This record gives sequence, C-alpha cells and structure tokens, in this order.
Amino acid sequence: MAKMSFLDVAERDERSLLCPNHVNKPYMLAKQKRITKQSFPRKADFRLSDNTLSATITHINQGKIGFSVVISKKVAKLAVTRNKARRRIYAILESYSTTTSPMLIVIYVKKSIENLTNQELKEEIKRLFHQTPLDI
Repeated sequence: MAKMSFLDVAERDERSLLCPNHVNKPYMLAKQKRITKQSFPRKADFRLSDNTLSATITHINQGKIGFSVVISKKVAKLAVTRNKARRRIYAILESYSTTTSPMLIVIYVKKSIENLTNQELKEEIKRLFHQTPLDI
C-alpha cells in the first residue's frame, strides 16, 4: 500500500463534502435554514463552548431550525479562508437540520479550523452539541 501524502489526505477529505449530484460543488445549507440579519438572536437560551468552537442556542415560538456561522477577521484574515470554513461547517450542519424543534443556532469559530480535517471538525461539532440537554 502506497503511503499517502498530506495533500492526498486533504483532497480525499474535501471530496467527502462534495454533492454527489453536482461535480465539484460542495454541500451548502439551504438558504431557508440559514438565519437572516433580521432574525439573528439578540439573547441566547444556552451557551456552549469548546476549544475551537462556541455556540448559542435560542428557542423560538414558531418556525423551523436556523443556523448561522460567525468567523471573525481575527480568526482568519482572508475572506476566502473564512468562507471556506463557513461552507465546511454548513455542510456538517446539514445533517442536524432535520430536527423538528424550532430554534436558532449560531456557531462562533474561536480559532482557525483550516488545519482540522472534516472528520475532526464533525467530531468538534458533535461534542459541542452533546453539552446541551436539548435534542439536536
């Protein structure tokens, strides 16, 4: 078995987020499942924190689940890096969008996640959501 280089592993890892119906297009969370500026929560019911990510969860009376990802310029200087990280997180959050309880979830990236593989990032989000008593 040939030894894989870091670039081969990263490329294989990136391919795991590609949409099977569209060539070279990453999964993206549907616009209806993303939080708009007007509905961005002012006050959070729960705050969760981990080494690389933190999140706020706000219950709403009606509607569906909504997600947002916030990445500061302090975390990633280049917009390309911030947008790539945001797309990676949205692709992982797509699996959590089937929950029926109406809530708004905002994920804040604390430090750079570009060195994390998609599997490690998935584990970070899973660990973050297991801190809450809610069914996410």
